[in-house]
Amino acid sequence: MNGQQKSEANFHAFEQWIAVQTDESFTQITHRGKLKREDIFKACGFSKSVLTQNPRIRERLEGLEDDLREKGVLPKLPETKALKTSKTPKYDSSTNSKIMESKRLAQLEQEVLELKAKLARYEELAEVIDEIGLKL
Repeated sequence: MNGQQKSEANFHAFEQWIAVQTDESFTQITHRGKLKREDIFKACGFSKSVLTQNPRIRERLEGLEDDLREKGVLPKLPETKALKTSKTPKYDSSTNSKIMESKRLAQLEQEVLELKAKLARYEELAEVIDEIGLKL
């Protein structure tokens, strides 16, 4: 059985499991406002990873839980948690590179200033040599 066939078989097993459940049986496997994932994958006969890696099953499970919340079988999600997740700052992966770039820029600017100072000294030296008339 290839991956697609196995995915399809897992989805059908999940759908069959949902079909035989009652509101009471869903209530019995509720934990922290969600259906217990362990009970689901054991009853369906597939591994736990299928619940997260199979997009059809993942979406169907989320939809099922939303439907059960609307019916009052599962408790509503707390508003504070929903607000907390929406206000969570996103990780900016470019921050570290921006800091490193700004440090490198400061180093390069310092190096340019030092080289300009050396160049000015050599230019003065070249003028003195020209005035004396020495040929190099």
